[in-house]
Amino acid sequence: MFRVGDKVVHPVHGAGTVSRIEERPGDGCVEQYYVIPDALAACELMIPVSTADDIGLRPHFFILN
Repeated sequence: MFRVGDKVVHPVHGAGTVSRIEERPGDGCVEQYYVIPDALAACELMIPVSTADDIGLRPHFFILN
């Protein structure tokens, strides 16, 4: 599970940072979402925590020279 501040990569939208983890009601339960601002699209991505692996959300590793 990612935490607020973690750098991640979405397979379509690219790199971003988890700004918050938000809970929203769903079909009789509460679902958690990673919220990742997308500056290029001027929107926020909301990725369900339960399906983040299936979607392909992964950690972003920086390589320093």
